[in-house]
Amino acid sequence: VVALSSWSLLRDSIYYTLSVVALIVFIYDEKVSWWESLVLVLMYAIYIVIMKYNSTIQHCLERKTKNAANMVNGLASNTEMDDNSNCDATVVLLKKGNFHRKASVIMVDELLSAYPHQLSFSEAGLRIMITSHFPPKTRLSMASRMLINERQRLINSRTYTNGESEVAIKIPIKHVVENGTVPNCNKPHLEKWFMVTFASSTLWIAAFSYMMVWMVTIIGYTLGIPDVIMGITFLAAGTSVPDCMASLIVARQGMGDMAVSNSIGSNVFDILIGLGLPWALQTLAVNYGSY
Repeated sequence: VVALSSWSLLRDSIYYTLSVVALIVFIYDEKVSWWESLVLVLMYAIYIVIMKYNSTIQHCLERKTKNAANMVNGLASNTEMDDNSNCDATVVLLKKGNFHRKASVIMVDELLSAYPHQLSFSEAGLRIMITSHFPPKTRLSMASRMLINERQRLINSRTYTNGESEVAIKIPIKHVVENGTVPNCNKPHLEKWFMVTFASSTLWIAAFSYMMVWMVTIIGYTLGIPDVIMGITFLAAGTSVPDCMASLIVARQGMGDMAVSNSIGSNVFDILIGLGLPWALQTLAVNYGSY
């Protein structure tokens, strides 16, 4: 069972509905003008701003909801509130040592953002899945993986004993750029290159998408299948499978909000940017004033 927070589901569902309504209104007359395409792009800019301040908005809504519930049902004890908050698998709390905080319990995403060098995403996911929020079989499997990863790390570090003192000699790691052109910003020395990673990844996706569309068009022409049918079946499936796999991975790690946001958010992106941006370029830059 993967728990979902009401705010994440409400936020993405409402914005997806607004995107679909805006698309229907704009293409109802079978014409798209420059201001209509610009509205779609601006809607996605607003969505980015909402995600920027997502935590603040969520905390405000939760505070108002708790206050309203307290007024109706009376004040709840701190123990009951803590027990209820711990039931949410999407905000599993990790007990960590001294992180210069008053409380010794912090959230996984806060842990990763505050100390990115100490835990990777996979390590944090393993720590989530060995908590009491998951069945014993899952916890045992994840604990085994943690042991294997730790053993591999110790092997790579190659610890040698020299007399009374123990000296750790680590294998030098070459600072290389993975995949040829895409910097791996998960590594500490490439953290500041995250925008280059994002831009280069987008360019690779665009190149592969162009090749995919071209190949599907040729295959459809050869077999006598209309482009519309090829697009609805092959292209739609090809673009949805990666999103499905990404949502499945994070859902298995107990992060249901991220899984829902990934699946619905990709549709919001497809409508507002995938359609809005090319239409805006055509009606504003390529041929101003056209439809």
